[in-house]
Amino acid sequence: PVNILGALNKEWELGAKVDMYTYNQMDNMEASIDIGGRYRMGAGRFVELDGYFGLNRNNGSAMVLTYGKEVYIASSFSNTYEARAGFFDGVTGDDGYVKFAFGTIPTLHFGRSFLCMIEITSSGSVGHFRDDFMVDIIPKMELAFGSTRVRLEFDIGVLQDDNNDQKSIGLYVQTAL
Repeated sequence: PVNILGALNKEWELGAKVDMYTYNQMDNMEASIDIGGRYRMGAGRFVELDGYFGLNRNNGSAMVLTYGKEVYIASSFSNTYEARAGFFDGVTGDDGYVKFAFGTIPTLHFGRSFLCMIEITSSGSVGHFRDDFMVDIIPKMELAFGSTRVRLEFDIGVLQDDNNDQKSIGLYVQTAL
């Protein structure tokens, strides 16, 4: 993915991301764009609205509303909670109504330079709950070099093979311009 994010002030952030991915062969390449905004409500809380739009084929479009809260339990340990509701066929499928996702991200902070996280997320669609229910476990490590952050993550889908059988590895580099 290619991502750009900007802060308008302390409360408002806007961003966009172009994501391209393939399934088995290059002729199955799909691309989408995510345009969104986040409002920080203070004390580690935020509300976010994202619009996903398919750029080719029929990958559909979606609107996702997120509420999140980060809670520091100790100076070197925090936990982030997120609840999402996604609408339209880009996340719910053709016959779904709404897809809900709930997650938690316990994080160990080793100073300001190194983070160890494990994201645990569960999701399912109203209308397809039995066939669409998933649980993902995503270990992450993040290292900071000045204003540049490097994150490595491994997404482990668990439960049923037919609806959560993809594993992925992500390497992200974020830097201030």
